[in-house]
Amino acid sequence: MAAPELSVVAKALGDPTRLVIFEIILAGRSGSCCSPADDCCPDAVCVCDIVSQLGMIQSKVSYHLRELKEAGLIVETRRGRWNYYQAVLGQLAGFADAIRAMARQPSTGQG
Repeated sequence: MAAPELSVVAKALGDPTRLVIFEIILAGRSGSCCSPADDCCPDAVCVCDIVSQLGMIQSKVSYHLRELKEAGLIVETRRGRWNYYQAVLGQLAGFADAIRAMARQPSTGQG
C-alpha cells in the first residue's frame, strides 16, 4: 500500500467514532436489529443498526461511513431505502501489512 493510501486509511481509522462504527460493521449482523428483505448482503450491517447502537443522528453516521468508504474499508449496498455496509477485509489486511513492513524497517536514527 502506497503512502497516500496508507494515510487515508490511517486517518479514517484514527477517528474514535469511525473506529467504533468500523468495529460494528466488522461484528456483522450478529448485533443487528434490521435485516435485508432479501439475501442481498448476508454479513452486512444496516445503517439503522449503527445509528441505534451509537445513539447518533443518521447524518453524522453517514458522514463517518462516507469517510470509511472513501478509505476503501467498507462497501455499501443499497436495497430500497436501506443502506447496508460490509467491511473490506483485504483493505484492512493491506493496511496492517504496510504498518508491519514499516515496523521492520531499520531505524534511520532520526526523530
